[in-house]
Amino acid sequence: MRKGEAFSLQTRPRNDWQELYVFDLTRCVLQDYEVFNWYTSTHPSSFFVNDLVAARPVETGRHALYNRQYSFYHLDGRTEKKQLNSVGQVREVLENEFAINTSDIPKLDSRLSEILGRAVVAS
Repeated sequence: MRKGEAFSLQTRPRNDWQELYVFDLTRCVLQDYEVFNWYTSTHPSSFFVNDLVAARPVETGRHALYNRQYSFYHLDGRTEKKQLNSVGQVREVLENEFAINTSDIPKLDSRLSEILGRAVVAS
């Protein structure tokens, strides 16, 4: 969607359009992306450093994981949600729904335990 000189990327999860982010056509150079990616992947207050976040689109909808909340958004607008209460459940969802091999990730169980211990369930 055009917003003046900018554009808006939107999604339509339940027949209502939701804005994800706004961008323009200003040319970016590789160094811009490197700085942005470094910041979001390393800064102590970054969402991606402190939380467990995963998303995977599939033909029938989209899988989403935020800390202990697993959701599946069907193309017809239905949503299935499941609270994950153990490291084993989180690993199972990562392996089966997101196709992530978790067996060789160092210290994964302790990190997942930490996240599960402080994560509030999203509503």
